[in-house]
Amino acid sequence: MSGEDLLAAIRGVEDRLGAELFPRVIPRLRNTPGEFIEFIDMRGGRAPEDLLPPPGRLANSLTILVDAVQLQEAGFLEGIGACLLRWTPHTLFHLVVASDAPLPAAALEWAAEAGEACETILRFHPDLLSDGGRLPEDRPLPLLESPLAPAVEREPAEMYRGLERMLITSDRPL
Repeated sequence: MSGEDLLAAIRGVEDRLGAELFPRVIPRLRNTPGEFIEFIDMRGGRAPEDLLPPPGRLANSLTILVDAVQLQEAGFLEGIGACLLRWTPHTLFHLVVASDAPLPAAALEWAAEAGEACETILRFHPDLLSDGGRLPEDRPLPLLESPLAPAVEREPAEMYRGLERMLITSDRPL
């Protein structure tokens, strides 16, 4: 089978089953109640070893939030990677960089060398509703930060009907 034939077959199976066979794993920006840690906010400049919880508490999918300045600190990301590989080598992790400006070219090159695809997480604001028709087409991951007015919170849910799993929620502004 060619690559196109394989993709067509997968899409056909997904349509027939009404399910995605390979859904995107969405970053979590809050921990759900329970014993496992799914989200760690590492902003603030401390060493990774001081911020990561004991290995037995990490979930199988972990989101780590850093700021753009930390990407430029020598050894910071390598320290996170070393801890994760040593403690939990099979955990899928997302690195989320909080930035109000485009990332420096060096940071984007580092991400490309790591072999990871970069996805945009767009901080949702009511002003985006004026261009809301394009949001689902461009498929960014919208970040809904609390507190949002109930009327405003319904809008992205309506725009992303059928794609609700792409909505990322945080229980506090990031």
